[in-house]
Amino acid sequence: CFIPTNDAIARNIKKIPGCSSLKVTAAGTITGTVAGTNKAKLAAYLRNYFITSGMNTFTTYPYVGSSCKGLFFTTGTSKMRISDDGTHLSVSLSGAGEGNSVAVDPEYHYLPFAFADGCFHLIDGILL
Repeated sequence: CFIPTNDAIARNIKKIPGCSSLKVTAAGTITGTVAGTNKAKLAAYLRNYFITSGMNTFTTYPYVGSSCKGLFFTTGTSKMRISDDGTHLSVSLSGAGEGNSVAVDPEYHYLPFAFADGCFHLIDGILL
């Protein structure tokens, strides 16, 4: 999973499908509700952030220099591209076209938070 940081969400809340009615306060709190068709839009969009082993073959987690790069199926309608230029990781969505590229947060040396059943990275933007 690739999870946008709180700052990335706050900066881009209006661009997230289904979230046009939400607002971010000066303190960083999100106000408003997501209901009806907007809830379905948001749920469908968020599925694009998840890559599962049931839909893909993994031999390692993504980190700079790992073999975990390329195009992967997500639980949504898009595929996710994991890119590694040798010093940085980035991700983008691929569906009807190639989406924007978002940098993986380097704060943890591009290493994921790993658990027995998966891992996640923080990213510095939202995927479009």
